[in-house]
Amino acid sequence: MTMNERLVYACPAAPDAATLVGILSNRHGMDVATVTLDVGERADLEVARGRLLAAGAVRAHLVDATDSFARDFVRPAFLAGVLGDRGSAVGDLRRALVARTVVETARHERAGVVAHGITDEAGTPCSKASSTRAGLSGAINGVPMPLAELAESLNTIAGHHGVGRYETIRTWADGRRARVVREAPALTVLQQAREDLEQSLAEPHLLRLQRDLRAGYLALLHDGLFFTPARRALDAVVETVLAPVSGTVELILSEGACVVTGRWALDGRAPVLPSVPTSPHSNLAHA
Repeated sequence: MTMNERLVYACPAAPDAATLVGILSNRHGMDVATVTLDVGERADLEVARGRLLAAGAVRAHLVDATDSFARDFVRPAFLAGVLGDRGSAVGDLRRALVARTVVETARHERAGVVAHGITDEAGTPCSKASSTRAGLSGAINGVPMPLAELAESLNTIAGHHGVGRYETIRTWADGRRARVVREAPALTVLQQAREDLEQSLAEPHLLRLQRDLRAGYLALLHDGLFFTPARRALDAVVETVLAPVSGTVELILSEGACVVTGRWALDGRAPVLPSVPTSPHSNLAHA
């Protein structure tokens, strides 16, 4: 790397992100252009931009990637059934988004070097109806929404009722362990609705094939192979399996529970599957 060579650095909005910019710019004399992504965290990006420029960045790009992240990354992984109810593959998807964005920015900046510093890191029962087309929810209570907006709305509604909250144990490289509380309310509701409709509308043998392919899909994400023909081939299988999975699922959200109470196919017919009682006093399993 030569002096004054342009470097694109993908960094979070956290205050300490400016530290490396200062070292690269002031101590090593490099031209550093930063790119910071927002995928719905509601961070104050303008404040972060000011810190990065003050630290020596020649340019500080801010990218609102909320919609593109939901559409291009979360959507195919969700349809493939590899997110799980806790979003275990979201970190891999974020890294793929960062990789795509930093490469696009490097081309714009004509930079020869890239780097990144991105890390992973209730009352009355509520009844909601989630409309699903080709396996992916597109409306809540009859109101159509883009995926990112729909997820934000469900995060608020389901989160208020304690849905999608769970604990995990995190272990650091030095052996330290801590109990971490994480939340994925929207994902929990969407997963429940989709799986329920899949069971009644998808062709059983195709559905079994799709589930058999999940391990391979997860391996591609983990190995950084999101942008490959192999992943696109798996997506094509998933689209075929889920083509007939369109309809509406009614759920009750209460005290951490998310329970299906009814389902209807797109043509209005009700698939023959048992429903649970809708009484607020039912003994619901707590998540």
